[in-house]
Amino acid sequence: MKIAFFLISMLAALGTAQASGKSLAAGSDAELAPYLWSWMDPVSFTEEGLKKTVAKKDPLRPFFLAFRLLTIYERTGDQKSLESAKRTLDYMLDEYQPAARNAEGIRWYYGFDYDKGIKAPWWSGMDGFFGPMTLFAGWQVTGDERYREAALKSAKLMLEDPTKGGVLWRDGGSCWISEYSWNGMTRDKEYHVLNGHLWGLQALYMLADASKDKELNEAYQCARAGTVERLHDYYNPAGNWTWYQLVPKVINPTHYNTIELAQFRAMALLTGDPVYDEPSKRRAEIFKNAYPLSLVKTKKGLEVQFSMMGAPNSYWTDTYPVTVSCSVGGKEVKATNAKVYSKDPLADRLILRLPVKAKPKACQVSIHSGVDVPIYEQKQFDVVQSTSNGDIPVAYTVALQAAVTDDGKILVTPASGENATAGEGRIVLNVDRDVLPSQTLALVMTSTEDAVLGLIVDDIKGHRASRYYPSLKAGKDHIVVLNMLGFDKGSELDKHISKLSLRVYTKPGASPLKVSIKELTVIRNTLDLADFMTRHADANFPQQ
Repeated sequence: MKIAFFLISMLAALGTAQASGKSLAAGSDAELAPYLWSWMDPVSFTEEGLKKTVAKKDPLRPFFLAFRLLTIYERTGDQKSLESAKRTLDYMLDEYQPAARNAEGIRWYYGFDYDKGIKAPWWSGMDGFFGPMTLFAGWQVTGDERYREAALKSAKLMLEDPTKGGVLWRDGGSCWISEYSWNGMTRDKEYHVLNGHLWGLQALYMLADASKDKELNEAYQCARAGTVERLHDYYNPAGNWTWYQLVPKVINPTHYNTIELAQFRAMALLTGDPVYDEPSKRRAEIFKNAYPLSLVKTKKGLEVQFSMMGAPNSYWTDTYPVTVSCSVGGKEVKATNAKVYSKDPLADRLILRLPVKAKPKACQVSIHSGVDVPIYEQKQFDVVQSTSNGDIPVAYTVALQAAVTDDGKILVTPASGENATAGEGRIVLNVDRDVLPSQTLALVMTSTEDAVLGLIVDDIKGHRASRYYPSLKAGKDHIVVLNMLGFDKGSELDKHISKLSLRVYTKPGASPLKVSIKELTVIRNTLDLADFMTRHADANFPQQ
């Protein structure tokens, strides 16, 4: 009788799970791309690996791991992946700390301090909705009612605003999902991080749609409205790059621009809602304009080339492994650059090269990070046959703590004495060149002491933009590469740049330092990039 009762109970639970429709973990790569974007290897799951993951006190990581394992099970039927997913979900229900568990549900917290003033424990709308969605996906597969109950209860705890322990800011019919919430937070402290909001939004939609829960669906509709209301706020004034967050405004690193592309595309596919389609396509176009393909004539023949270095921070080559696939003469040829962070010469690892026998009919660019994400297609190509000769004569004036020595070097002398304060030596270089958003202004400089560097650019119309740069190390040639979109207010600059000012910051009483500028040039295409990097193969490049 006990066995019969157990079987009837299990069949009832599984029937309920199956009635909820397609499993949340059974979506396509494009639908689930944000959640398959991975730096982890779920196949190698072990108990030790789980403990290392949860030891980071980041609840998103184990839920991310569990969801990946559930997708593997859905696609392959691998029982080991299912058992590993169940073990991870059980751990999150019963053991993970820091967390608050009661009859109303579970709140999972981050157990480390973050940024300036965010003290542990803090919480996030990312795992706040993704964790419950993953638990619900676990229930769909296993029929374990604990997962379903915890999913719905815990998700509804997040529908409060952050001042009450939730993650949802409400303004009438418009809502925003907070990525960072903490004790004592006030509304004016909300960062408005777009990728974090979209991560929570997708999970909330998936859970609301699968559960048919009225309260969760209302919250999704409110968050959708908040997304639409702010879409235009995440583009710079020129519309040629995006913001990572709004308070304060932070320029989007390349990899977050592509993650957001995948997030909007996933939402468009899952919901069928056209409101998500435009921002996905627009980010693809932004990336295409900043990172175009070049068709280059080399000594060995034609090559399609892609530069891993570009907007907005040219030293931050964070576009992930890139694949270029081209249709040439009715055949497909492709190449992948997975060695951008290798120890190969800079000229080799910063340029993807695909040999082709003729001008391609079309080429596609995609990136890979656990899942392939198509970015853009290019059909028009002009053949690049030579470098653009973008070299600029090195001519400068100096000011503040900088002076020119008899041997032609620039001496920066920090203030000294009892009342000395921090200062700077300023070196103003004449540029007088067009520098487009897809191009790079590059220079090589040395310093006899470690130096903190700031930069200012002025255009021909009197607009000014500024930024910081990674510190220079003493006694080395340094490659400094600048894209105008990486400057504060850089999108407001005219294409014709008149001056570049180097601000060498000093501390009172520090040793004087000598600075020299060896080269200044505009890199307009991949031939220019290869030529520049080859000439300075031994220089320090602060690649991030």
